[in-house]
Amino acid sequence: QDFIHKQTASFGKAVLVLRRGRYFIQTRSKEVMEHLTEDEEIKSGSVGEVRQQEEELQAEDDAEKDDEEPQGELQFLSTARRTAVTVYSLEIQATRVQFIKK
Repeated sequence: QDFIHKQTASFGKAVLVLRRGRYFIQTRSKEVMEHLTEDEEIKSGSVGEVRQQEEELQAEDDAEKDDEEPQGELQFLSTARRTAVTVYSLEIQATRVQFIKK
């Protein structure tokens, strides 16, 4: 059980994003980004420094749905909540992406 927890603790904590023809590693965890930037493949394939930015997320709130049928032309099925989160981002050279994905 401890083995499984240790092996999967960082699973899904970072994503590889393609934005306007440029690749970025992104995570919400500063610790995960610090761990990733210690890796030699990532370090050698990075462009510039880690950037920290605030991004706004929109989450659907299903708790406020009515059980009744909606009436009228405008039907609001749920209300949206907006939440600001910190995202750490590191640009990666396009030629190095295949090595980093491994």
